[in-house]
Amino acid sequence: MGVLFYALRIVLFQSLSIDSYGLFYAVFAFGVTIQAAVTFGFDPGITPIITRMNERGDIPGIKHLALAALARQMTLALVVALVCITFAETLAETLFDDSAAANLVVPIIIYMVLMVVFKTAHAVLLGLHNIQVRNLIDIVRVSTALLTAIVLLNAGWRVQAAAWAYTASAAAGIAGQLIAIGIQGQTVARGPFAWRPDLARDAFRSGKYLSIAFVGLLLFSQTDTIMLTILERDFAAIVGTYQVAVPTIMIGYSLLSAIAVSFMPMVTTLDVRGERHLLAGGLDRIYSAAFAIFLPASFAAAGFGDVLMAILFRRDTYDASSAFAILSSGSIFYFICYLNLQVLAGLGLARQAGGIIAAALAANLVLNAALIPALGIRGAALATICSFAVGAFSTGIVIVRQFEHPFRVHGITASTATAAAITLAVRWIRQTDVFNEHPFVIGPLAGLVLWGGAIALLELFGFVRLRELVNIVMARKQPPSSDSAEIA
Repeated sequence: MGVLFYALRIVLFQSLSIDSYGLFYAVFAFGVTIQAAVTFGFDPGITPIITRMNERGDIPGIKHLALAALARQMTLALVVALVCITFAETLAETLFDDSAAANLVVPIIIYMVLMVVFKTAHAVLLGLHNIQVRNLIDIVRVSTALLTAIVLLNAGWRVQAAAWAYTASAAAGIAGQLIAIGIQGQTVARGPFAWRPDLARDAFRSGKYLSIAFVGLLLFSQTDTIMLTILERDFAAIVGTYQVAVPTIMIGYSLLSAIAVSFMPMVTTLDVRGERHLLAGGLDRIYSAAFAIFLPASFAAAGFGDVLMAILFRRDTYDASSAFAILSSGSIFYFICYLNLQVLAGLGLARQAGGIIAAALAANLVLNAALIPALGIRGAALATICSFAVGAFSTGIVIVRQFEHPFRVHGITASTATAAAITLAVRWIRQTDVFNEHPFVIGPLAGLVLWGGAIALLELFGFVRLRELVNIVMARKQPPSSDSAEIA
């Protein structure tokens, strides 16, 4: 999915001016922020509750909670949408200093409303452990966005093509979810309905902390764009440049998210069944494997980031390479933070998770305000990574205190040392004549060799057990149980 969204970014970047590209993603960040406010308390708060209901066989409760959550969110979303569409020109002039933004506000706000429906159905599918179906729907959604953008750009819609492509993708995603729920979720879709208004109230009461946590994590990647829009005078070009670096690293982020997204229902299931010892052992393996795989990869990518972006975007994107290097080097903090939030949510520790991310988000705002005037897009990238690091370490401390199982750190330490060695190797390679003569060949090739070599060494010397972990993952075809939940 991440690769397809990245392909969409490349198509838009190559088809639009840097100012139009930046203006679109400034408006898009505004829409995503509005969506986060509208879905507050229910996204993703209803997911662990649905998982627990599913374990108890409470089908009427699942049905009522899903419909009640959707009704509450849609009521607020439609009111906000009406206000934004009515005053689209005023918003365009006030927030973006460009009347052309009004033509983007309308489709982005429609996209926001549709995503309320999509997010609710997404939470239901995830809570019912329909992970593969959910992933397939995401592929359909992103494919629709890419194809729609290509068609509309060729039809001369220019920057509006981007906005309506995202809107069409949301509609396609909802259609896929309705089909999936009708087929995969027949027990819920055709099950009895019971009026239980207390469920929505209870879901919001606990879900608000999860919203602070997960929406706050999402806003880390939107706050930098919003702050660049506010603090930089020539914001369109600067945001456009930054949005070259951000989607490049977002491929890695989306891969990491896809790995971790199923952990919340799995952790909830294990907790309900009293199998925390399996969870502790699985987390130990996952942490070691994550550092072994992603830390060397992120440092290798950071070292050749300018080459990578030039190959993919085929323009002078070197101004964005420093921001990319920062975001790539710190991507492990994003994964650990996201994974830890899934675990805390599954364990019912939503309040702790929300408090930590709220503090990290406050730090993010302060750091953006302090660093952007001095460092520009590099300051925005630094603020984002520092916030992820605060969230990762703080949530990690809370998780460690929940288990008697000791977490091993030798694999993490070895992976960190390997990443440092890769950084030195990259600096040496970039000084060679062969790299200067053939950067677009040597850069990617050297990055892959360094990454593969690092993983092989870590496995060879026993710092991680990746082959064993892969075998367990391949063997697990069903949601976790007493026999198959080792890695959950």
